[in-house]
Amino acid sequence: MKFRFYIKLKTLSLGFIMALMALLVCGQASGIAEGSPASSGQYSEAKKSFYGLVNSQAKTSQRKNWLTVIREFEEIFKKYPESAEAPKASFTVGRLYHRMGNVLGNPADMAVASQYYRDLIKNYSSNSLSDDALIYLADIYLQKKNYSSAQDVYLDIIKNFASGDQLTKAKSRLRKIQTRMHKDRRITDLRKSLGKNIAVKAKGKVDPVPFQALKKRKGTPLIVVDAGHGGKDYGAKGHSGLWEKHLNLTLAKRLKEILEKRYKYSVWLTRDVDTFIALKDRGEMANKIDADLFVSIHANAAERRSARGFETYYLGTASNERAIATAARENGDLVHSVADDVVQEILASLISTTKINDSSRLAAKVQNKMSKTLTRKFSGARSLGVKEGPFFVLHQTSMPSILVEVGFVTNADEEKRLKSKNYQNWLAESIARGIHEFLKEKAPSI
Repeated sequence: MKFRFYIKLKTLSLGFIMALMALLVCGQASGIAEGSPASSGQYSEAKKSFYGLVNSQAKTSQRKNWLTVIREFEEIFKKYPESAEAPKASFTVGRLYHRMGNVLGNPADMAVASQYYRDLIKNYSSNSLSDDALIYLADIYLQKKNYSSAQDVYLDIIKNFASGDQLTKAKSRLRKIQTRMHKDRRITDLRKSLGKNIAVKAKGKVDPVPFQALKKRKGTPLIVVDAGHGGKDYGAKGHSGLWEKHLNLTLAKRLKEILEKRYKYSVWLTRDVDTFIALKDRGEMANKIDADLFVSIHANAAERRSARGFETYYLGTASNERAIATAARENGDLVHSVADDVVQEILASLISTTKINDSSRLAAKVQNKMSKTLTRKFSGARSLGVKEGPFFVLHQTSMPSILVEVGFVTNADEEKRLKSKNYQNWLAESIARGIHEFLKEKAPSI
């Protein structure tokens, strides 16, 4: 009796084990269904490696580090092709190759990125990331100045992804390409229109572009200097009457003069008179003229009258309450929200990593020159360092961009100093030196 029970139990156990093994084999063969702890866990680990890479300038300078992270994501969609993580992993590999190509300057990486974007669209055509992949594929065409192919991609998005989140961007960029192609055909006529505002005819509305924006000499970097505030937007006010908008314009003009005369750069001002320009239009101006750098000049303010010092910001998340307050003041009524979604986090990080890495280096150069010059020449001058901040005017640009807060007009001593022509000259001098030092190091890729 005991023997028969043992046999039955053993047979049942063997049957259970065989059934379990069959389930495991089926699961492996199908790539494991959506929501599998195995695929999501592996994706989570790859994501950690991703952030460890893109948040480290030292790591991004080494090709092997990029390839290590790429392999982690590749393993996910190869091992679990039917999982929810597969298209996300495939898309991220394309973005990593794209980013690596920009950072390390290898055209072959761009070609691989292009192929991954195409594969995503082919293998996961109904996935929400397909139109994102097309947007980045068009970016690669634009880098090669292949405007015709980029135009075709944007038309594809408009036709086949009308309900996607990239429709507005595709339409906007399509208009810009059409404008650019039209402008290139008319460049001879434009050169004859010295000193005049030139409206370029194209499909859709195009703002007039001053001729000074078109004077970029071949091989010479074009720098946009943005005088913050202006017109009805006065900015911060000092206790003895110094308005930020006037100070910003004075410094911007002096900076332009130094950059042009001493360093022979092409410089364009977002405004050269006391006029109002919306924040959303300032970065777009720089994008339209294909500028190499964007430098926004501002003065700070605080309720605490003892607050003083100069600092330089680049685009990022604010690291402290004062940085948040500064960005909020400069952004005015503009408020942004970011969807709390893993894919959007990775997407946003990759979009801005190239620009942010260069922007952080530009900010460091400028802040370093201001610190060395001003603290040596002026007693009490204080460097507050380089910081990240969610400044809308920096978000809009497609090139390395910084925002310089030259001091606190709400500090009586600093306001007095900021009114001084001598101090203004040294401020502009040190900012110009920082820009020049950055461009010398960046020269081969500009």
